[in-house]
Amino acid sequence: MDIKIKHDSDHNKFFAIIAGKECSLRYEKMNNNVIDAKLMFVPKNMRGQGIASQLVEQAVNFAKKNNYRIKPTCSYVDEYIRGNAKYLPILAEDAEPVTANK
Repeated sequence: MDIKIKHDSDHNKFFAIIAGKECSLRYEKMNNNVIDAKLMFVPKNMRGQGIASQLVEQAVNFAKKNNYRIKPTCSYVDEYIRGNAKYLPILAEDAEPVTANK
């Protein structure tokens, strides 16, 4: 599914409206050029269609273009980035896996 993703920098989110519902990746800008990817939301009936991955791709492209690193607080973002070796360089240095057992 190819969707049109928008960036709302006033509300710190990447989002798309699909069938009248918002799908989004919310983030927080940290003071050290890090974006903390905090919350992914895709309505249950829309999951499994690649929407979340496209939201992460948009966030990664934004981070690269603006010299940000990503701290993946959201477990989906964490798994997606760590599962794609080409994205590993964009991880914030202190970003530990969200799914790690402690």
